[in-house]
Amino acid sequence: MADSNICSEKVHAHVRENVRDFVKSLSYLNFPIGEPSLLTMNKLIEECSPIPELVEEELLKLIFHQDEFRNENLTIKYYAKKVLVHLRTCRLEKKWRSFLTLPVSKKSLLEGALLVSQWGQVGHEHNKSLSEIEDIIDNISDKVRQLVDAKNSTGEACSDMDDQLTELKTVRIRLDCIKTVLYDEMGFTEMDEDDTCNFNNVYVDKVLQTKKGHSLVLLVIYHEVAKRLGILCLPVSMQVDYEDWIIMRHRTTSENGTVDIFISPSTGIASKGVQSAVSESFPICVVPAKDVFMLLLKYLAPCGVPHNSPCASILNKENHLHFVRLACIITSETVRAIESYAGWCNHFGYQLEQAMELLKSHECLNHTHLIECIQKFSEQQAAIANREIHGRLPWTKYAAGLVMIYNGEEDFLEDYVNSGATDTDKHQHNACPPGGLCVIVSVQFNCQCCRGAHYRVLFDNGNLNSISEDHLKLHPEGAVINNPHIGIFFERFDGRRYIPNPELMTQFPEDDAFAKSLMG
Repeated sequence: MADSNICSEKVHAHVRENVRDFVKSLSYLNFPIGEPSLLTMNKLIEECSPIPELVEEELLKLIFHQDEFRNENLTIKYYAKKVLVHLRTCRLEKKWRSFLTLPVSKKSLLEGALLVSQWGQVGHEHNKSLSEIEDIIDNISDKVRQLVDAKNSTGEACSDMDDQLTELKTVRIRLDCIKTVLYDEMGFTEMDEDDTCNFNNVYVDKVLQTKKGHSLVLLVIYHEVAKRLGILCLPVSMQVDYEDWIIMRHRTTSENGTVDIFISPSTGIASKGVQSAVSESFPICVVPAKDVFMLLLKYLAPCGVPHNSPCASILNKENHLHFVRLACIITSETVRAIESYAGWCNHFGYQLEQAMELLKSHECLNHTHLIECIQKFSEQQAAIANREIHGRLPWTKYAAGLVMIYNGEEDFLEDYVNSGATDTDKHQHNACPPGGLCVIVSVQFNCQCCRGAHYRVLFDNGNLNSISEDHLKLHPEGAVINNPHIGIFFERFDGRRYIPNPELMTQFPEDDAFAKSLMG
């Protein structure tokens, strides 16, 4: 037993060392693009495949449990998160494909909704499991049962009850109790109309915490509670006042035949029969489970990404691609979804390898998007291979790592680092208003005849942009810049400025000393 424990500890130590060494090597291999190759990441996962949990455990430590804030290594954190997202995405993709092969009767709305939530939170430290979510639903169902028992014991009926048949009366009492517990006592409610870009509105685990969310997530929760009380409430679509709505329907019987009870997921209100506002020209249809999940993605994917506009933040672009990729798995129109995904990947310059793999796997070998992705990917590889060393020029006032205040116009050039920053990859837009904070990544266009230098900067909650020196002012104290790509270029924040990582320091060897001299 002792020998077995020693052997196990050695294996664990070996995996941990491999993961750390691997993550540390990624910056040199991928600077300044910051996109590790799929082949490289898959190799790590395959080599540690007998114990993938240890790989994930070590990645989580590197992301969430480094030393105190000022000493954390932002570059290691960035690449550890890249690998973690890839590892979890691959695992979830397998779960989705297995789930979608199940017969219709076995496709759980709750499991699918949770898979959507887990997909959207692959970079988070903790994700709720299906059993944890089911426990929450079970507890809610128990409260409903207690209320049903109380009503039955006192002979109390629903407020609008006029049903004589026992089966229908039982159903109506239970539905009334579900509404009372979920909406009246627990306070579940539909999200605010203006709260249109909040992912937590669609993550079922978050909605169970906040009690507020998208109507389809409320539908899933209601459906699961009702199912535990022996009532099947299916999602159905109907047209009301020329608008499509998805509500729930329970079909039962009475002395007059079949009775449909319709339930609003937004309020929990149940009504018998077809409402007068429903047009008879449009039949009521049961909505398949995967259509429900696609509608959730229809809400998630566009968040923060205006149609055909490059002005979304880096984070919103990455989220958009992540959800469009899931749509490629769920939808019946797979090729069309892959074409859309590849188009966005090419537009943003992210996830190009994933797009190429999907296009090739569906034999879209001569597709325009595949040719464009291959070309852009080649440009990125060239940017990695052809890194140059730049000395400082006397007319540049600032240096890499300095936190700046942007005080120019609202319009400026966005620089797509992931595409190699060619002229065709620059767009003018208003991604950051005057007064926004940013950190200098490097000097650009630094010739004396250009009336001062331009700098590539990462904006707080924004993009990588090219900004004129005239529009930048040194922040007097320094500030934290929240940007998912900060780790591509910087190791840490020392309280006043960002310290370049070895790759950026090698490319601009004189900037660190100059930045120190400015800070005093």
